[in-house]
Amino acid sequence: MVTSIENRISRWHASVYEKKGDAGKCIHMLETLLGFGPGKIFEAGVGTGKIAHALSKKNHAVTGMDVDREMLFYAHKRAQETGSLCLMNADILVAPWPRDFDAVLIAENLMHSLITDWEYKQAQKQLIMKSAASLKKGGLLILDFDCPVSLANLVKNACDRCVLSGTDESGTSGKMIVRDAEADEKSRLLKSKISYALTTEKGENIDIVKTVVRHFLTLEETTSWLYRAGFCIEALYGSYDFHPFDENNRRCVIAARKE
Repeated sequence: MVTSIENRISRWHASVYEKKGDAGKCIHMLETLLGFGPGKIFEAGVGTGKIAHALSKKNHAVTGMDVDREMLFYAHKRAQETGSLCLMNADILVAPWPRDFDAVLIAENLMHSLITDWEYKQAQKQLIMKSAASLKKGGLLILDFDCPVSLANLVKNACDRCVLSGTDESGTSGKMIVRDAEADEKSRLLKSKISYALTTEKGENIDIVKTVVRHFLTLEETTSWLYRAGFCIEALYGSYDFHPFDENNRRCVIAARKE
């Protein structure tokens, strides 16, 4: 059962996340990779709708799905500006996805930020399989995620690192901090603690610590899953600036066509 404290944290998180950058570079790259005029696009984990809204303004008919109601609150506000953005509140791993899309987007590191009770690697694979089922023949899947060579730097950088801070509309302020990270290079699993330290508008303190485990994909296993799901990889880049994927550019952006 979701508690009132968890609701308060979710509202704060969504509000502060919404105030972050505009995802401009990511959006520009997605528009370039799509390479077609108005079409049907599905975004898994649509969040606050920054990407979906930008694409709908280009006359694409965009459908977005997300389990987080607080995030979708902001996406719905964006949807009021255009008639070509449809939003669904559901768990992307278990809910059926609509079909017959020209493109599916799994962007902005969604593959490494899933909230699920599933075995993490299986959850990631499920997204690729569901993408294949949702696309029409010849449709395009665009994946976008960090792909570090080693997890050692992630562990080093996750030492008491503040990843989100600010004040929401109700006056609740605070920080989201990652700490105590540890990694298994063989399994590519990263375990860490997420600490929320908030102060409400009434001066009440909220301190919650959650343990999370993430599986960091390699390029080899990702391409293997794509081929098995019936995709052919058309493009691979290592940054939003279209740099080649290499040791120095590990922002993995893949465009894969359903055969």
